[in-house]
Amino acid sequence: MQSRREFIRSATLTTTGTMAGIGLFSSCNLLPEKKSTLTMDYVGTASGYSFYQNHLSHHKKLKSIPRTFQQAVKSSSPIVLIDENLTLKASYIVMLLEQDKDILATYPIGLNLGEYASISEFMEQTGRFVGLINPLAFYPSVEMLKEIIDGDNISLNKVHINCNPKNLGGDMKIDGFTGTAQPLQRIVSYITGTSPISLQANANENGEPVSILIDFDSFETIIHFNSKHPGWDMEVSGTDRTTGIEFSANTDYTGMLAIQNEVNPRISSDPDVLEKSIMANIEDFLDAVRNRNEPRVNHLDGLASIMLNRAVEKSLSKDAQVSL
Repeated sequence: MQSRREFIRSATLTTTGTMAGIGLFSSCNLLPEKKSTLTMDYVGTASGYSFYQNHLSHHKKLKSIPRTFQQAVKSSSPIVLIDENLTLKASYIVMLLEQDKDILATYPIGLNLGEYASISEFMEQTGRFVGLINPLAFYPSVEMLKEIIDGDNISLNKVHINCNPKNLGGDMKIDGFTGTAQPLQRIVSYITGTSPISLQANANENGEPVSILIDFDSFETIIHFNSKHPGWDMEVSGTDRTTGIEFSANTDYTGMLAIQNEVNPRISSDPDVLEKSIMANIEDFLDAVRNRNEPRVNHLDGLASIMLNRAVEKSLSKDAQVSL
């Protein structure tokens, strides 16, 4: 099994630990007070742990400990970061929830809607959180674009995305069926405050997706896959409802944001923007755990990913538009 995140500058990632013989243990892991140290178990690889530790080590009130899955189930840490593909079956997540642990995962939880429903039921029973990492969710360009669209009363008519199907940019590789389409679709929903209602996937002669047309009711998003693309780029077009003037914006994996084809981008490219966004995602989750507020990227993003994968597979098999 391979980690979803494969940093080229690091050694090839391999998973650690086994799931055999895990028992359930009764416990009551109370969260520490805000001023005390918060402990987070890390289940993943040595190189993955090194990546997170390098960025999170400046947090004086956070202690991260690498563990196997079995050790994480038994430990007293209130948070577990899962950064390896354990297939995240419902039984594994439930084991952690039953130990009163909040979970942060780099993969959507559950393999299907049935497993997702089981996990949601245990979340309600235990009052714990399950958060996800969307590497693009905390890009400053994404935040600013959302503010502009909301503040300037922009009515969108199209979002056009070009992307590498398995690379979000730089060193970040993505495994899995629709690859980069998942986090990209989720930030379109975040920027616009809307959810997709249907999609049409198109494939090449090998059955691999080459494009996905997603209908958001009032506008459409087209995602084109290009294996030679260094990451992704997005063009948003619409109309200012107040003035009637056409609106356009361009952003990409470097964090650049240009409005109305301006010569000087509103936000310049940042070579570290991807890693900064991932860290901001984690910090948002930690704040949510401390304050017992729902994290911004939560289990509902996992549900959206499951539904997107399911719809793409169905669309390709039937060569037809399918509802979400």
